[in-house]
Amino acid sequence: METADFTAQTLDIGSEGFDRNEIEKLKEFIKKKTPGSILLTQPEEEMLLTLGVLKRTKDSIRTTIAGLILLGQERVLRDVLPSAEVVYLHMTDETEYDKRIDCAQPLLSLLTTLTAAIQEYNRILTVKIGLFDLEIPDFPLEVFREALINGLIHRDYGLLSPSYVRHYSNRLEISSPGGFFGGVTTENILTHDPITRNPLLNLILHRIGLVEKAGIGIKRMLTTLLSLGKEPLQFETKEPFIQVIIRDGNVDELFAAYVMQRTKEGKGFGLPELLVLSYLKRNREIEIRTVSQLLQRPDYKTKEILSSMIELGLLEPFGQTKGTVYRLSKKTFTQLRKSVEYRLHRRAEAAYAETLIIDYLKENGYITNEICRTLLRINRSQAQYLLARLVEKRKLTQPAKGRNARYFRRHS
Repeated sequence: METADFTAQTLDIGSEGFDRNEIEKLKEFIKKKTPGSILLTQPEEEMLLTLGVLKRTKDSIRTTIAGLILLGQERVLRDVLPSAEVVYLHMTDETEYDKRIDCAQPLLSLLTTLTAAIQEYNRILTVKIGLFDLEIPDFPLEVFREALINGLIHRDYGLLSPSYVRHYSNRLEISSPGGFFGGVTTENILTHDPITRNPLLNLILHRIGLVEKAGIGIKRMLTTLLSLGKEPLQFETKEPFIQVIIRDGNVDELFAAYVMQRTKEGKGFGLPELLVLSYLKRNREIEIRTVSQLLQRPDYKTKEILSSMIELGLLEPFGQTKGTVYRLSKKTFTQLRKSVEYRLHRRAEAAYAETLIIDYLKENGYITNEICRTLLRINRSQAQYLLARLVEKRKLTQPAKGRNARYFRRHS
């Protein structure tokens, strides 16, 4: 495994390789982000030494590679560290692009340039929630900036390849050279202890306020996307690149409104709750093993989270011990599925239940025993009785038999 910090190495140049305007921009950035920072009280060279942008050697003061990434002149970056380049492509389809930016700027300017490029095509959806308007961009600013910074911090600068930002009509793909580092995988990325391939660069960006607490970037991006009714991030490995995919997706306006309203009431959700609720929007139930995989936590911690969600009235458990599954509670389901009437049938009033089944079929085409159980909150035998009764009444057809058989509405 790699152990040396590439960005901590010194180069045979001093501060003359820095862009004077970038140093001033850095001071303004620190003043804005951390106005009480001791860095602002120090002479310039001492400030740069404290940051780690410069390093004192036996006979001189030299720039570190991390320092060049942050403050280097564009000409010097291209000559000395070509791997610091980021290529932006605005894609017209899967293979062609109509705009390209080869960006070899120091970090703060690079982020400004890339942000402007993405924002040029970043559409806004306005969702009305009572008297309030919730603006949902295709790609939330804080998400793609976090993804860009994350890619630049963790990439392998020893690989002579630029990073890439491919901007499609429905997604952003941010590709960084270098695989996952230090035991991180897609299966543990949410819970693995913070680790970086480039500790000095990460430390510098933390000191100036560009990077916050270690290990929360991915969680913050996911929380933002899920809260806005969007799909979660995707990670793909395409050697030698790690690719982060942010999709604009079909926004679930109802879910976004629900989360916003809860937040206004002081009942906002953390990432675990958002992940579980988002899963249950697409799936009618979930078991502990699946929740543990989703949250990347051991079963005992998963059970604590599920118990808390039950106490908050978000979920209901069904079944016994090992066979227990979790579903949205009546109240939560009603708030998130207003298009489908939801009733908890203790006795399964047949006439009303049959009406619900027919109404469901009108919109969805077919129903199964499992869907019937979830829709009416009844057991398997009750669902079987209702469906068989409707077949007898010639209101449904059942082309195939079996546990997962589909029932269709009969048209006279």
